[in-house]
Formats: sequence, C-alpha cells, structure tokens
Amino acid sequence: MSHAPIPRGSVIGILGNGPLGRMLAEAARETGYRAWVLGPGINSPAGQVADREFDADFSDPGAVAEFARGADVITVESEHIPAECLRALGGHSILRPDPEIVLMAQSRIAAKTWLRDRGFPMSDFVWVRSRAELDDAIDLLGAPVVLKNCRAGRRGHGVIEIAAGDDLDQAWGAMRGEEAILEARVDFRCELSGACARGASGETRCFPVSQSLRHRHIPVLTRAPAEIPPDVAQRAQAMALQIAQSARAIGVMTVEFFLQADGSILVNEMAPAPQATGLFSGDACSSSQFQHHILAITNRPLHKIEQKEPATTVGILGDLWFQSPPPFDAMRALPRAHLHFYGKADPKPLDEMGHLTVLGELEGPVRESLERLAIEQVFYPPKPPSPDDIIEGRLAQRPFEPFTISLVDGRSFLVDEPAAIARLRGAFVHQSKEGSVTSFAPDDVSAVR
Repeated sequence: MSHAPIPRGSVIGILGNGPLGRMLAEAARETGYRAWVLGPGINSPAGQVADREFDADFSDPGAVAEFARGADVITVESEHIPAECLRALGGHSILRPDPEIVLMAQSRIAAKTWLRDRGFPMSDFVWVRSRAELDDAIDLLGAPVVLKNCRAGRRGHGVIEIAAGDDLDQAWGAMRGEEAILEARVDFRCELSGACARGASGETRCFPVSQSLRHRHIPVLTRAPAEIPPDVAQRAQAMALQIAQSARAIGVMTVEFFLQADGSILVNEMAPAPQATGLFSGDACSSSQFQHHILAITNRPLHKIEQKEPATTVGILGDLWFQSPPPFDAMRALPRAHLHFYGKADPKPLDEMGHLTVLGELEGPVRESLERLAIEQVFYPPKPPSPDDIIEGRLAQRPFEPFTISLVDGRSFLVDEPAAIARLRGAFVHQSKEGSVTSFAPDDVSAVR
C-alpha cells in the first residue's frame, strides 16, 4: 500500500451531510482539498460548505456510484451508514476507515464482543434476541441493568434502565422487536472520552481526554481536559490508542469510558470518526479532531496536538430559539466564548443546532450557567452583558457574522468584516468600505443587532 499523500485539490467524499459532516468538509477545505457530501436533503449543514452536494439517499445506487467515481478518498460522518452503501463503494474508491470497522461500530454486540475478545475491560453484557432471553439475561446479570438496542442509536434512543421489579414487557417493547444488549449497570464517577488519530502508515496522535455530562443518555456538556488525575488520563489515552491500532483504523477513533470509584476505567463504546465530545478541539487545540481526520485519511503527516487552555462545550438545541428573546448575544458576550451554528434553517426542540465553547478556567457562576444551559436548554447569563461585551463577543466569532451597531444619536452602521472595527484607547473605531470613519464609546451604543 502506498503511503504517498493524496494530492491537494483532490476530492474528499463525505458520507453524511449533518453537523459533523459540515466540520469535516470545512477541515477538508482548510487543508487544501475539495469536499463532496452525500445525504438526503438540499442545503444541508455539510452541503452549505461543500464544493458539491448530492441530495440522495444512501440506498440510491446511481447517486452513490456517481459520488464514488468523483471522489479520491471517501470517509464517513458517523458509523450510521447503511451496509449496502458501504459495500457498494468498495469497488469504486478508497474508503477510510475500512467498511468492516464502520459496520462493527454499528452493532453494539459486535463492537463489545470484538473489544472483549481482545482483552479490553468492560461491564458484563448479554446478547438478547427475544423477550424470553431478556428474562434469562436478567437472571444472569441481576438488576439494575441497562437494556440497549443492539444497533447503536443516536441521541440516547433505545436505552432503557431496568431496576428490580420493573415491567420487563414494557422494557422489551421499547426495543420494537429488534435485537438488544443487556449490560450490567456501572456505578461510575464520570464518563470520559478519548480520541486518537491514526494514519495509513501507523502514525498516531492522541487528543486530551475529555469528560462528559449526560442528560437523558445524551452527552450535553464536555470539559477538556477531564477533571481527573493525570494517571487516569494517561491510561484512557493509551487504551484508546490500543483500540485504534488493534482495529487498524485510519482517521480518528473515539472511545468512551466509564471511570469507576476505584480509579479503574471500563470501555463503553467506540466510534470510527470524530464525535460531539471532540468539538472542543476546534477552539481549544492547535489542531482539531476534524483536521486530523482529514490529515489521516489523505496520508499526510499528523500535527503535534496541544491544548492551549481548558474548554467547556455545550450542545445548543432548537429549544433556545423559543426563548424570548433568543439569548445568543448574551452567550457570545461570555468571556472567551465561541458560538457555532450549523446552518439549519428550521429550529425544532431537541434538534442539534450548534454548540458553544467557552475557554479558560470557569468561575462558579459561569460554570453553573453553562450546566443549566446543557441540561435545561435555557440560558441565563451570570451577569447582564453590556454593549461593550456584546460587540467584543460578536467580533470574536469564527466564522464572522455581520451585525449592525446603532448609536444613541441615531446613527447606525454595518460591521461585515472583523477588520472594519478596532479598539482604540477604550473606544471603538469603525471604517466602512467607502472609507467613512465612525468612532464611539460603549456608552454611545443603543443596540447591537
């Protein structure tokens, strides 16, 4: 196998057009490649930033074949790509990671069996294919236990906790006739996520281990680095790296762990792609997980990874659009905040619309405000933002979003590029494209829109 880099300007095909696909497409273009995305829907989050968007289902053989013929290398947004699509691509183009790794990650029983057979520590589990087998499995493991749909689901669907005396008919009914896996419930201190990138040559890099807060079985907040002893972080990194090497993965491999009270760690799940728990890397690290995934699949040298400072990331759901008024300027005005939107036009409750990353060590009120945002999807700032805070927060956004400043004297102007406004001795100076200059102090501002 040649390990020569895929030439810049080549096409990277991305299966999946959601938010993670968007970040992969952005990383591809930043690295000098063109990005094609395939998935149902036009003007999708990934399609908005890609060079070409295929509005097609993964089961559309014509679209899949055309997509594959034009791509120099193909990767996946997540493991949730149908098997027939992955196998159809095999004869057309390079697919990284290998389809068999993606297919294994789709099945909890396949992935956990693979991990157990290689000696990685995890909780006890039993494959359950019928209501009768559920009784037998509970007799074996006892209660409490966790019943999960065998096909790795998204956003916490298909996960049921079962305590002694619970209605097993109801629990099995929630699986909707599909195979399941029953796991012994782990009394853990926290959940950890370790990600590493592996290139085709075997070169590897590890990202800082992060710590997740879950709500309704969904990770809603991530802190990086995790608030754990250094030896625990080192063990988690080493185990994630061992898993990636054992799978001979190419790209980013993400592994979720449980940290137990005695300091030991258990593997929970793995995914052959960057995950939401790695979003912090885009603002806090010298190179993001998405950039490293692109470097790995194109045979390029992997960069050294340094986390510049601590980061806290919260997922933003459609619920916030219904808060009156939407609190986005107040979120931007948090010190060292970076607010990212995914380009979805129609916000809905529980729909992933963006994320907020705040850099640095957090003071108590800010930490509490972010935790409440993560769990309740309402945002109350630790203190009311001043016009000065809002302007600074707007200017700090990447990518830059145009906004209008209105002054108390009735003047207003559009800021449509970061260079159009600068700070000078405590005041602001704005220069329009036509050359006119406006200087003002924060107290002169009546509104920022």
